[in-house]
Amino acid sequence: MGWISDFIYSSISDTLLPVARPLLEDVVYEVLGERQVPTRTDFREVRDLVNAMRGNVSTASNTAKKLQARVEALEQAQQEQAALIAELSQALTAAKPKAKTRKKPAAKKKPAAKKSTKARKAS
Repeated sequence: MGWISDFIYSSISDTLLPVARPLLEDVVYEVLGERQVPTRTDFREVRDLVNAMRGNVSTASNTAKKLQARVEALEQAQQEQAALIAELSQALTAAKPKAKTRKKPAAKKKPAAKKSTKARKAS
Protein backbone atom coordinates (compact mmCIF):
# COMPACT_ATOMS: atom_id res chain seq x y z
CA MET A 1 0.00 0.00 0.00
CA GLY A 2 3.04 2.27 0.33
CA TRP A 3 3.51 2.60 -3.35
CA ILE A 4 -0.08 3.67 -3.93
CA SER A 5 0.18 6.46 -1.33
CA ASP A 6 3.51 7.58 -2.82
CA PHE A 7 1.89 7.72 -6.25
CA ILE A 8 -1.00 9.81 -4.94
CA TYR A 9 1.26 12.17 -3.01
CA SER A 10 3.57 12.68 -5.97
CA SER A 11 0.61 13.40 -8.26
CA ILE A 12 -0.74 15.98 -5.82
CA SER A 13 2.68 17.63 -5.36
CA ASP A 14 3.20 17.75 -9.12
CA THR A 15 -0.15 19.46 -9.49
CA LEU A 16 0.41 21.97 -6.69
CA LEU A 17 4.05 22.78 -7.56
CA PRO A 18 3.30 25.39 -10.27
CA VAL A 19 0.87 27.10 -7.88
CA ALA A 20 3.16 27.01 -4.82
CA ARG A 21 6.42 27.93 -6.57
CA PRO A 22 5.68 31.64 -7.18
CA LEU A 23 4.33 31.99 -3.65
CA LEU A 24 7.43 30.37 -2.19
CA GLU A 25 9.75 32.45 -4.38
CA ASP A 26 7.99 35.64 -3.28
CA VAL A 27 8.42 34.71 0.37
CA VAL A 28 12.13 33.90 -0.11
CA TYR A 29 12.82 37.13 -2.01
CA GLU A 30 10.92 39.15 0.59
CA VAL A 31 12.98 37.64 3.41
CA LEU A 32 16.21 38.26 1.50
CA GLY A 33 15.15 41.85 0.81
CA GLU A 34 14.33 42.54 4.44
CA ARG A 35 17.56 41.05 5.75
CA GLN A 36 19.67 42.65 3.02
CA VAL A 37 21.37 39.34 2.30
CA PRO A 38 23.79 39.80 -0.60
CA THR A 39 23.31 37.86 -3.77
CA ARG A 40 25.93 36.27 -5.98
CA THR A 41 26.04 39.31 -8.23
CA ASP A 42 26.66 41.50 -5.17
CA PHE A 43 29.58 39.27 -4.21
CA ARG A 44 30.94 39.42 -7.75
CA GLU A 45 30.69 43.21 -7.84
CA VAL A 46 32.48 43.55 -4.52
CA ARG A 47 35.17 41.05 -5.58
CA ASP A 48 35.76 42.89 -8.87
CA LEU A 49 35.90 46.22 -7.07
CA VAL A 50 38.42 44.91 -4.54
CA ASN A 51 40.56 43.40 -7.28
CA ALA A 52 40.52 46.67 -9.20
CA MET A 53 41.48 48.66 -6.11
CA ARG A 54 44.21 46.25 -5.01
CA GLY A 55 46.59 47.43 -7.74
CA ASN A 56 45.95 51.10 -7.02
CA VAL A 57 46.40 50.66 -3.29
CA SER A 58 49.67 48.73 -3.65
CA THR A 59 51.01 51.36 -6.07
CA ALA A 60 50.05 54.16 -3.68
CA SER A 61 51.62 52.45 -0.68
CA ASN A 62 54.86 51.80 -2.60
CA THR A 63 54.95 55.44 -3.68
CA ALA A 64 54.36 56.59 -0.10
CA LYS A 65 57.24 54.42 1.13
CA LYS A 66 59.55 55.84 -1.54
CA LEU A 67 58.52 59.39 -0.67
CA GLN A 68 59.11 58.76 3.02
CA ALA A 69 62.61 57.46 2.32
CA ARG A 70 63.33 60.47 0.08
CA VAL A 71 62.11 62.93 2.73
CA GLU A 72 64.29 61.29 5.36
CA ALA A 73 67.31 61.49 3.05
CA LEU A 74 66.62 65.17 2.36
CA GLU A 75 66.26 65.92 6.07
CA GLN A 76 69.59 64.23 6.78
CA ALA A 77 71.28 66.16 3.97
CA GLN A 78 69.80 69.41 5.30
CA GLN A 79 71.16 68.68 8.78
CA GLU A 80 74.60 67.92 7.36
CA GLN A 81 74.57 71.17 5.38
CA ALA A 82 73.51 73.16 8.44
CA ALA A 83 76.40 71.66 10.42
CA LEU A 84 78.81 72.44 7.58
CA ILE A 85 77.59 76.03 7.38
CA ALA A 86 78.05 76.43 11.13
CA GLU A 87 81.62 75.10 10.88
CA LEU A 88 82.42 77.40 7.97
CA SER A 89 81.03 80.47 9.73
CA GLN A 90 83.10 79.64 12.83
CA ALA A 91 86.20 79.17 10.67
CA LEU A 92 85.57 82.51 8.92
CA THR A 93 85.13 84.42 12.15
CA ALA A 94 88.27 82.84 13.63
CA ALA A 95 90.42 83.46 10.55
CA LYS A 96 89.19 87.00 9.85
CA PRO A 97 92.03 89.46 10.61
CA LYS A 98 91.14 92.58 12.51
CA ALA A 99 91.41 95.59 10.30
CA LYS A 100 93.88 98.23 11.44
CA THR A 101 92.56 101.71 11.36
CA ARG A 102 94.71 103.98 9.28
CA LYS A 103 94.32 107.63 8.78
CA LYS A 104 93.60 108.55 5.26
CA PRO A 105 96.16 110.88 3.74
CA ALA A 106 94.91 114.39 3.37
CA ALA A 107 93.67 115.19 -0.03
CA LYS A 108 95.95 117.45 -1.98
CA LYS A 109 94.55 120.75 -2.98
CA LYS A 110 94.46 121.24 -6.64
CA PRO A 111 95.94 124.45 -7.91
CA ALA A 112 93.41 126.87 -9.23
CA ALA A 113 92.92 126.49 -12.91
CA LYS A 114 94.20 129.23 -15.06
CA LYS A 115 91.67 131.17 -16.91
CA SER A 116 91.76 130.78 -20.59
CA THR A 117 92.72 133.70 -22.76
CA LYS A 118 89.16 134.24 -23.90
CA ALA A 119 87.97 134.39 -20.30
CA ARG A 120 90.67 136.90 -19.44
CA LYS A 121 89.76 139.15 -22.33
CA ALA A 122 86.09 139.04 -21.43
CA SER A 123 86.70 140.22 -17.87
